[in-house]
Amino acid sequence: MQAPWSPAGSGLGIALFTGAATEIGRIQALMTSLPPMQTPLLRRVNRLARILSAAVLVLAALALAVGLSHGQGLESTLLAAVSLAVAIIPEGLPAVISITLALGVQRMASLGAILRQLPAVETLGSVTVICTDKTGTLTKNRMQVATALLAESTIHAPFAAPPPQDREGLTKLATAAVLCNDAQIGEQEEALGDPMEQALLHFAHHLGLLSAAIRETHPRRDTLPFHHERKFMATAHDEGRVFLKGAPEVILDLCDREWHPHGLQAIDRNSWRERIDALAEDGMRTLALASGRSPEASWEEPTQGGWTLLGAVALLDPPRPGVREAIQRCLLAGIRMQMITGDHPRTAAAIARHLGFMAPGDAVITHEQWAAASTAERRHLAATTKVFARVHPEDKLQLVETLQQQGEIVAMTGDGVNDAPALRRADIGVAMGRSGSDVAREAAAMVLSDDHFAHIVDAVAEGRRVYANIRKTLQFMLPTSFAQGLVVLLAVLVNTEMPITPLQILWVNTLTASTMALVFAFMGGDRRLMEQAPRPPREALIPPALWRRMALFTVLTVAVVFLIFHYDRFSHSLAQARTLAVDTLMIMEAALLIALYGRPRRDRGDAVAGLALLLCLASQYLFGAIPSLQRLFATANPDEADLPILLGAGILSYGVARILWDAESRTVATSGNDASQKADGKAS
Repeated sequence: MQAPWSPAGSGLGIALFTGAATEIGRIQALMTSLPPMQTPLLRRVNRLARILSAAVLVLAALALAVGLSHGQGLESTLLAAVSLAVAIIPEGLPAVISITLALGVQRMASLGAILRQLPAVETLGSVTVICTDKTGTLTKNRMQVATALLAESTIHAPFAAPPPQDREGLTKLATAAVLCNDAQIGEQEEALGDPMEQALLHFAHHLGLLSAAIRETHPRRDTLPFHHERKFMATAHDEGRVFLKGAPEVILDLCDREWHPHGLQAIDRNSWRERIDALAEDGMRTLALASGRSPEASWEEPTQGGWTLLGAVALLDPPRPGVREAIQRCLLAGIRMQMITGDHPRTAAAIARHLGFMAPGDAVITHEQWAAASTAERRHLAATTKVFARVHPEDKLQLVETLQQQGEIVAMTGDGVNDAPALRRADIGVAMGRSGSDVAREAAAMVLSDDHFAHIVDAVAEGRRVYANIRKTLQFMLPTSFAQGLVVLLAVLVNTEMPITPLQILWVNTLTASTMALVFAFMGGDRRLMEQAPRPPREALIPPALWRRMALFTVLTVAVVFLIFHYDRFSHSLAQARTLAVDTLMIMEAALLIALYGRPRRDRGDAVAGLALLLCLASQYLFGAIPSLQRLFATANPDEADLPILLGAGILSYGVARILWDAESRTVATSGNDASQKADGKAS
């Protein structure tokens, strides 16, 4: 077989399996078997839509029944019922939600997080657990050999001038690292291949050994590729020479001898384990290298043992700048962190402790422990474990599913083909833009342009802002929509004139949806959003307490509009009274908008809010002042004597709204303090 680094040559390949029988086919089948995930926002919106639909049907039926019982004509009664339905249904809500999500996607793209699915922007704000890889996400993925272990010595970088007594041992160790390696170094020291194997080639070059010359002297004859079940790689060369490279705990068990300058000696496994574990405790990734001679008949069974341990290397992959701070933001926001890596348990634990989300006494769970656990035990492990090490690709998928069964909203990061099922199954899959495979990026809902974990935290903050703005939109649209409809229903119940006509309701709906409701799409985020606990996964879009506040404001609006209409009707025409009723409704809606928006945030949302209010008030003035609109909507010229009435209605509306929604703000602040206390406990 031609060596993979050879620039030319020919070879013969035999395909043993194709299509679904291959490893890629198995992964594809696993992905297609997963049911499509619905985002938390869509689930909440669908639930709200069912509630609104039922409410509209009940109220419209009530209006129809009461109107007919009062002896009103079928046509007028049907018109009232339809007007009620049109008033209550927030027709502009889908458009406002889409615009809010689109603006969120745009902001995230500027932060380095590219969303492939529009609703995923809100899902990030609902995340309760982030499952993250270590290498390349939390760390730089720029490995370098920091320490080399020989039987009788420990040598630290740099390796340009090693002690004379260690020169031969380091040469043998570096030679094995070059031969049992698929990476390449170009003419300008540009390395290609796995970052860990690149680091091994640079280690040899620092010792003055050229990888090209070593490989030319010892051409490769066969390869046993690395596999997560074997946890090692092996290559065969001339004269039956074999080199092994892999996880220390596996390589040590395969070796019965160790190399010494004065000859081979029986291996002291306990001593090697202690030395390797000490390096792993410092957050280094460790590899052991061995060699031996194998007859052709036993080449495919290197696990039979009998190999000679040459030594071990410890590679340092430092955390990315800003990752520790980003993780602390997650903990402060009440989001649990879980590291899922194929590295040594001690290495993974050291990095987790350094980044501040794992305490010294916390346990690390390996593949063997996870695979042996029962369903109940897995739920406990998923809920309490912060680091999973030596995991297999299937473990990631199982962990995500276990967390979701417990009601968690899971974000999963990954970059390889084997990560694709877990990325697809997670509520929000996050793929690496630079180091990630095409399959991983296709399976994920979000792609990090520069593989930086900090962007995930920025995206979570943006997702929370989007969700808060959508909820603000609902808090504005639902009370105003219900107020319009209930004004009609109240008129039917008491068998009196309609304060607002169906056409006037359409006018109000158009202004509400096209101007005022859009304000919240541009609204900036509250600084306290990342100090609050994640929303409960099963929490409704509108909790019961919020329904009660909106109901109180709706009742107030209906009562004020109805009373003002009948008060004005004593001294003015029907058109004049209806004009005042519509003006009152619009003023109260504008006051609610100001109360919900709160103090200025010094961003473009302030300008949008000011422009929307200006357009709304100007349009409302023209609504009663222009003759053509008077004829169309059956309105009359505004009366200056009505200004104190409108001003009083606006002040009353604003004051009540502030009282009602300030209570909600205090509740949010309390939950934020609770999240901070939990974060302090986690960090400690």
